Amino acid sequence: MKKWLFLLPLTLLIFSFDFSDIFSKKTTHVYSSKTNGKTFDTTWTIQKKEGGFFIEGKDEEGTTQLYCTKSFIIKKYDFKSAKEDTSYSFSRTDGNLACGGKVKGKQMQAKLDLGRKKWIQQFGYGLQPFAQSKDSKWYFQTVNPNKFELVSMVASKDAIETLVVGKTSYQAQKINITLTGFKSMFWSATIWFDTKTHLFLRYEGNDGPNTPTTVVTYKGEK
Repeated sequence: MKKWLFLLPLTLLIFSFDFSDIFSKKTTHVYSSKTNGKTFDTTWTIQKKEGGFFIEGKDEEGTTQLYCTKSFIIKKYDFKSAKEDTSYSFSRTDGNLACGGKVKGKQMQAKLDLGRKKWIQQFGYGLQPFAQSKDSKWYFQTVNPNKFELVSMVASKDAIETLVVGKTSYQAQKINITLTGFKSMFWSATIWFDTKTHLFLRYEGNDGPNTPTTVVTYKGEK
């Protein structure tokens, strides 16, 4: 799994589902990420704000901040690395996405044309609306933060499985994620959501052929 594919955040689409009742108060969820025996925790805190939500993720890699509507439509995304000179921001106005900041000390800027396409920058929250919808497949865009370029992806629903996380058993919707076209041969990932709450439970993916798998697992509410 490319770390930027998972550790980035949310979705941009016109979607009618309102998450206000689910996240009516400040909520913090903890996830464990494991790659080649190395493990670290990430905390995601969701706060209801006027007109939407503020979501913040913190771990040893850095801090991610999301500003989105009640339907989890992202309006602005900021990331600051804790390990290198990397700090950037993505901000959407209508169908345009303005990208700017530093990547490993290099100043970068770009203006990307999204039109009305879905935009997902963090699968755990960005695919929640898809998990609770009746749709079987979603095509969407992700921004590669190393190049400030759009990447086309597709998420497809698979079976509903029994998934045990810690001591809790869930009925979980399995979702497969790939690049589109022939590139699907080079990268794919799988994610599971609770069918009742649509809470993100588990993720498995890697950086491509012959690279280690990263597993992200829900640890609980803090």
